[in-house]
Amino acid sequence: MRFAVLHHDHLFAHWDLLLEAPDGCWTWRLLDSPDKAFVLRAERIANHRPFYLDYEGPVSGNRGSVFQSDAGAWVWITATDSRVMGWATGRHWCGRIVLSADSAGSWLLTYQPVEKKGEEPVEHRPSE
Repeated sequence: MRFAVLHHDHLFAHWDLLLEAPDGCWTWRLLDSPDKAFVLRAERIANHRPFYLDYEGPVSGNRGSVFQSDAGAWVWITATDSRVMGWATGRHWCGRIVLSADSAGSWLLTYQPVEKKGEEPVEHRPSE
């Protein structure tokens, strides 16, 4: 599986996090720069097509442009309606990603960089 972080300039500058899954890419809008923080505010948005994992350029329907800020391998650890955890190995992110929602539906992403080389996660795919 793969992940991508796309800088998107539509409506306001933000980043879209795409996590490849059997039913498309689970997607969150990141409201804080993934380059500057380890805890980011996020909004769950509609799944995106896997096409966007590799795409850079204009988005159809005058919805701005996207540019890849990171991408790489994604390993699912757990996935529920309110919590997602996995390992990202990309150009910038290399570590555990945890997305969690509170009872009001607000999401937070926590990035925990790998502290030891060679640490291997076990893959658990999200249910379809």
